[in-house]
Amino acid sequence: MSDVSYHEFAPAKINLALHIIGKKHHMHLLDSLVAFTTIGDNLSATISNVDSLKIIGPFASSLKDSQNNLARKAIELFREKHPKSLPKGFCFVLEKNLPIASGIGGGSADCAATLRILAKFSKYDISNNDLQSLAQILGADVSACLFSETLKMQGFGERITLLDPLPSTYILLVNPLEEVSTKQVFENLKQVNNDALPEIKQAFSNVEQLANYLTNTRNDLEEPAIKNADIIKILSDYVGNISGCHFARMTGSGASVFGLFSYEQEAKMALKSTQKKWPNFWVAQGKLI
Repeated sequence: MSDVSYHEFAPAKINLALHIIGKKHHMHLLDSLVAFTTIGDNLSATISNVDSLKIIGPFASSLKDSQNNLARKAIELFREKHPKSLPKGFCFVLEKNLPIASGIGGGSADCAATLRILAKFSKYDISNNDLQSLAQILGADVSACLFSETLKMQGFGERITLLDPLPSTYILLVNPLEEVSTKQVFENLKQVNNDALPEIKQAFSNVEQLANYLTNTRNDLEEPAIKNADIIKILSDYVGNISGCHFARMTGSGASVFGLFSYEQEAKMALKSTQKKWPNFWVAQGKLI
């Protein structure tokens, strides 16, 4: 065994805009503007005799069956596709800070972080293209999470276009700890042939410009998600009316809502007021990466 260890941060994924623009092979086609945050899970690994995954953190109990965890599936797939490239075992520790089934890509981020760690341990050079091929097998959001940069995600999630970094933007995230079934949300979606995202002609110079762009976009899953959980609309309206908030919307398939701020102090005040109003909800504050 070795004392070599690696750590990867697994940031929450935010769909700033999410357009559903068609359907192919019974799968929905996406056109989404995606950002990542300083809020997320942490994953570390050391070499061991056998593969193991220990889950700690505030949402560890939500992942009772670690056998079906995406991080474990990433290990198994990596070993299958790149045999003899890795030590025989790893001890992984996942600090689960993000709520599950909350529309912020926590499982996909953990999976992508696992792939990045395994590539570091591999005795052979593993290219980003190699990792992307694994990511596309493991899940629709994993490809985007491998980059964890501002990007446009299209197709089934496999078409990634990296974009200019966003301006300094602080974010508030609120989740009612009410799981929303992604499958049911898509079943509630009536219109699938919607307009694509408006063209992004130049980099956004400030949060106001970003917010102005977002006002001409949508999250096409928001309305069908609200049918399952009307708290989403309540949260979106509340966050959007907080002092200093430029824009608020549900991210992903729900039920998390984000708000965008120019200044850290405004976001911190929003955090405190939201925690006071909904003490049993998950509320976090950070910055877009």
